[in-house]
Amino acid sequence: MRTIFSVGLTPSARTPQTAHLPVDAGLLCVRMQGDTPTLWLLGTTSGPTQQVTFVLLGTGDAVRDGERGDRYLGTVQEHPGAPVWHVFRATDG
Repeated sequence: MRTIFSVGLTPSARTPQTAHLPVDAGLLCVRMQGDTPTLWLLGTTSGPTQQVTFVLLGTGDAVRDGERGDRYLGTVQEHPGAPVWHVFRATDG
């Protein structure tokens, strides 16, 4: 069976945040849910899981070469004038 999972992230730049998700979890959407940047993913509930690390970077944050060569997932903003967060999934290893 497949299920939709949600992962709420703390809006904090450069702080790695982890979640245990199905290995086959695929991204559906990145949006704000209230004050929380949230990811929704679809994955198999009966299969193996893995720890996945996410990182948020704000607009204007300096990114050094090789620091965030990770996979971009989406951008969120709570309301006009609030910080804009860019969500990345950290690469393995």
